[in-house]
Amino acid sequence: MKKTIMLFATLTVLMSGCAVAQPGYSRYPAPAQTNPRADDAVEAYQINQLDNIVGLTNRQEKQLRKIENEYDRRGLTARERRNPQAFQRLQREKQQAMLAVLTPAQRQKLFAFQQGRRYDRGGIYGRRG
Repeated sequence: MKKTIMLFATLTVLMSGCAVAQPGYSRYPAPAQTNPRADDAVEAYQINQLDNIVGLTNRQEKQLRKIENEYDRRGLTARERRNPQAFQRLQREKQQAMLAVLTPAQRQKLFAFQQGRRYDRGGIYGRRG
């Protein structure tokens, strides 16, 4: 009887140790899942900001949303996610596609706005340095 009780006590201690053990760590953790609704809200906000700057038509807004959705769907493979150059290439392609939608006058407005904001990145406290 004592041996049986000791056996159960030993098994309980060993099993509880396994139950509370931390999971192993992978060298390449899985990418975090993004909330598509939050992502769409951010994209809509960015398109609205662009509309405020250059004055987009409804057709251009639809084209920009289509480009955003296409590049979201396209994404990167698991191997490309580890490569920063692949991500930068994808972002560059996306930006070029979005700039192609704008008229030359709108592009000039956008570039002028970006140049004006170029050195104004200090936030509320001004530039550091």
